[in-house]
Order: sequence, then C-alpha cells, then structure tokens
Amino acid sequence: MAANLKYGFLESSDDASGLRSGTASWLGRESQPIQLASLYGLVHNPPAGCQVLLLPQNGQESNSIGLPDLPGSRLMGLASGEVAIVNYLTGSHVILKANGDIEVTTTAGNLVANIVGNMTATVTGNITAAAAQINLNNVIIDGAGNITTPGIVTADDFIET
Repeated sequence: MAANLKYGFLESSDDASGLRSGTASWLGRESQPIQLASLYGLVHNPPAGCQVLLLPQNGQESNSIGLPDLPGSRLMGLASGEVAIVNYLTGSHVILKANGDIEVTTTAGNLVANIVGNMTATVTGNITAAAAQINLNNVIIDGAGNITTPGIVTADDFIET
C-alpha cells in the first residue's frame, strides 16, 4: 500500500556528502532520515524549522525525499510571471522582473562578484552609482568625482574647463 504525501518539519540538514540529507518529523515521528531535494540549479542548505513536503520513495515513509520551504518568509508581491531567488534568513534577493529588468537587493552586506576571465557589460542607458566611493583596482572615484590612484594617470586630448 502506497503512503500519501505529507508535510513535516525539518529538524536538520547536511550538505557535506554527495546527496543532501537531513532529519524531519511528521505525524509524531521524530528524527526520521530523509534525502533533501531541490529544483535543478538551485542549491540550498535549509535551516531547521522549515516546512518539508515529504515524498515517500516506493511507498515507504522510511525512505522519503523532502522538498523544504519556509513559506512564511517568502518574497511577496511578485507580478505575474516574475521569478525570485531569496535568502529567507536575510531577505536578500534577486528578482527577474516581468519587464525584463533584474533587481538585486542585499539587505545585510556587500554585493560581491568573483569573475574568472573577462566581463562584458553593454549598457545602452546610464549607469548610476550612489556610493561613497568606487574602487577599481585601487583607483578610487569618490562621490564628488575626484579620482585617486597609486599609479600613473594618462589622458589623451584632455581639456580642463
């Protein structure tokens, strides 16, 4: 007889091995081992307390796969067709907007891009940076537009006004 789908709560998760595993509780069963799954391309190590949709393998509850979520912390107010990736613990998120824009919000720190190789940015409009300073390999541009560099500055056809 096949077991039904059910919801439980994640007690622990471990992403140290090839398969993500954890323990969950449901219907009075405590500390039951489960395999954690996610959608292709999304990687996570969910915290204890998450809600888990449990899918029994071969009808056996003792061999369940869990899909974790924390629905009370989800990003709300998305327009139809929009997609978001959210860190439920910090609120930082990326939204692929319905109009084609990409919105990146970091709530508790820096936005870091580590790029190996070249980066190409094609902008047909303006780039606006509201920051105390911009630092590009120790060439610093402050909010007033002053440039400080430890190296040599070369300017061709430079006209000061």
